Amino acid sequence: MFLLKKLKENDIYKIIDTLNQKETKTAVGYCRFSSDHQREESIEAQQRIINDYAKRNNYKIIDWYIDRGVSGKTVNRPSFQKMLEVIASGDCNFNSVIVHKMDRFSRNSGDAIKYKDILHDYGIELVSTVEQIKDDAQGRLVYGIMSTINQFYVDNLSTEVMKGLRENAYKCKWNGGKPPLGYNVENGKLVINESEAIIIRKIFEMSADGYGYNTILRELNKCGYKTKYGKPFGKNSLYELIRNERYYGCYIYNKCAKRDSQNKRNSHKYKDESEIIRIENGNPAIISKELWERANMSRKITTRTNSKAKYPYLLSGLLYCGECGAKMHGNHRKYGPTGYNTYRCNKQANQLNCACKEIRSDTLEQFVIDTLIEHFFSPNIIEIITEQINDLIKEKASTENEKTLTAKSTLKGLETVRNNLVEAMAQAGYNKAIADKLESTEKQIEEYTRLIAEEEEKEKNTSSVSKADVEDKIKTLRSAMLDIRNIEKTRLLLHSYIDKIIIDNISVKVTFKVTFSVFINGNTETVTYEHIEVKRRKEL
Repeated sequence: MFLLKKLKENDIYKIIDTLNQKETKTAVGYCRFSSDHQREESIEAQQRIINDYAKRNNYKIIDWYIDRGVSGKTVNRPSFQKMLEVIASGDCNFNSVIVHKMDRFSRNSGDAIKYKDILHDYGIELVSTVEQIKDDAQGRLVYGIMSTINQFYVDNLSTEVMKGLRENAYKCKWNGGKPPLGYNVENGKLVINESEAIIIRKIFEMSADGYGYNTILRELNKCGYKTKYGKPFGKNSLYELIRNERYYGCYIYNKCAKRDSQNKRNSHKYKDESEIIRIENGNPAIISKELWERANMSRKITTRTNSKAKYPYLLSGLLYCGECGAKMHGNHRKYGPTGYNTYRCNKQANQLNCACKEIRSDTLEQFVIDTLIEHFFSPNIIEIITEQINDLIKEKASTENEKTLTAKSTLKGLETVRNNLVEAMAQAGYNKAIADKLESTEKQIEEYTRLIAEEEEKEKNTSSVSKADVEDKIKTLRSAMLDIRNIEKTRLLLHSYIDKIIIDNISVKVTFKVTFSVFINGNTETVTYEHIEVKRRKEL
């Protein structure tokens, strides 16, 4: 009995020694806490469970990678990405990643399998304290099934949450998040914030009057106005604000497209109309619908269309390449499901040597129209154009006056010649050669005297341009820009007020023009006011 007991004790000691000699594995712990407030899966709880598992299974935790408040549907998690970078660097000093549950690693089935395979390629094992999955064919099958189940959980939860949000929307309740500028939320519904509503009305009134983004932004910054987040306004925030239908009282929900696989959202991409909830008079209106429509009219002139056949290319015929001097034309690029439209150099299109980069047609057209409106709608533009046009008229008239001065100078010389000839005849008597010369000189004097009289009469018929003339011209432009609904009319208008556009790899140079027919020294002539606007391409 004693021997048996002794042997058993020896066996136990041997087993303990063997376990102690077993190599300890190095590992890192990965924890994630999403925004749905899981209590049992808090960061502290996950760390405690992972530490307990590591001690029981001979792992040594050397570091932690923790993502707080980040969804498992995306891999764009700071600590997750940092962990992957360390693994891929080749300077990795651990051979295992331990998680509480596999859904902490990823809730997207595709990402879960993809990144587990990446870890496997670098010799790193993925270990769950709950799901004991072997790294063999059967284990990979189980892992794939569990990843799919995890994604189903997220998708199903999202569907259930969406049901509740849609019900709130039908009751015109605010579904969370910061309300738009001009509103507060009280008892679950939008109410007008009058101190902010002043900003909204100013923006829409200026936009309806045709002012461009730059002018509006300068005015807002000059007044010290800020966005709902306390930041200065930018073009993007202004663009979204002017398009927001809530401001004329239309409650709208579920408009923005879903986030992509990387959990990113394109705020300019919208869902199908059948999915969007719109309720007229569903929230308090800050402006009238008529003002909203007028404010958006100038923004919609360059309506985007991805159809190669239908896209109007409003600036065709006006564009020149600043790199080689060739003309530029419209071009449709096949990218994604619909593609996009650009302008490019003709030489580049014909595979000749030109390095000028293409430029998005919608971006260029919107810039040109915004600049046209901003310049010709500015308060002091009437005075500027009137002054410059009259200066041009005076310049042309003075050029014409030089003809009169030259003629008078020539006449004076002829009169001197005539006097000398008469003096010669008086002293030498009649001489046929002198007599013929005198007769020719007299005819020239008569011709120049008549010419000078005509020119002096013309100078009395030089007109000037009044402020009223310029104002009528600009009013026509403004009216056309605000009321246009026809793309062809828009193109004709742009061609009437733009001389040319030069594009190189650095900048875009637009020369705007306004022409006037005037009388200069009795002749009808065209005088053109020009304004040049230059913008760096990266600022468009």
